[in-house]
Amino acid sequence: GQGAVQDVDESEYLGMIEAKSASLVECVCRSGAIVAGARPDEVETFTRFGLNVGMALQIGNDIAAASTKREDRNDLRLGKLSLPMLFALEHGPEAPRGELSGLLRRARAGHLGPEEVARVRSLLATSGALHYAAIVADVYWERALSTTAALIHVGPGGDEFSLTSRF
Repeated sequence: GQGAVQDVDESEYLGMIEAKSASLVECVCRSGAIVAGARPDEVETFTRFGLNVGMALQIGNDIAAASTKREDRNDLRLGKLSLPMLFALEHGPEAPRGELSGLLRRARAGHLGPEEVARVRSLLATSGALHYAAIVADVYWERALSTTAALIHVGPGGDEFSLTSRF
């Protein structure tokens, strides 16, 4: 790892976004199922669905923050850790890792200008970090979709279905 630059590892980061971002989507899906009168097992299915959707959305947000040139996205300028940043610092090519680590330190000290932000963006893109994060997001999307399979009931003719037997 990069020691002082990197506060958390990937597992800890995923735990943080689960608690911070994904739990909000999880709560909305759980609440919606309860209000709709879902059975306890269905509530749990919707809860798992929401958690996985929330994780996928936050990782997608990480990717957008690391790849967009919009001025209103300050994540790179502020040196915020994200899944792409963590991947690049841990698994990216050796030489760019040192440069990225130095740029991250400068960002956290408030000294990162537009050219340096563009360099961070470039380092993340060439390290494979954005592709890796997209794969992780896809895994969460797939988990979300697979949880819904238990809620789909196909009618006797095969052409009718409902999300659950009672909705």
